[in-house]
Amino acid sequence: MGIREWFDKLRHKKEKYKEFEEEMDVQEKYYEKKKSANERELERFVEENRQKRIKEELDKFRAYRQEEAQYGNQILKVKNMFNGSGNEILDQKNIFRHKSTKQEGLFFK
Repeated sequence: MGIREWFDKLRHKKEKYKEFEEEMDVQEKYYEKKKSANERELERFVEENRQKRIKEELDKFRAYRQEEAQYGNQILKVKNMFNGSGNEILDQKNIFRHKSTKQEGLFFK
């Protein structure tokens, strides 16, 4: 697939989207004209209330995320990881230290 075919494919895709958008615009205008003035006004109020509820919920989530970022994981209020849990880090075996007098590996044979 050459560059020209790729550009043609993009151009056709844009044209299809534009045609679909125009078709949807015509349909929406048609349905709006069929509705009465009271219906349109009621739908406008319902949509305004919906947008207010969405904004309130979004503000709650934003406030929660901001508070979590500021105060969520404070090191000073966490229990000491070195004291008394049974699985203490200081009592674990050191897995990186081993006493081997025999040198084995890639360079020693």
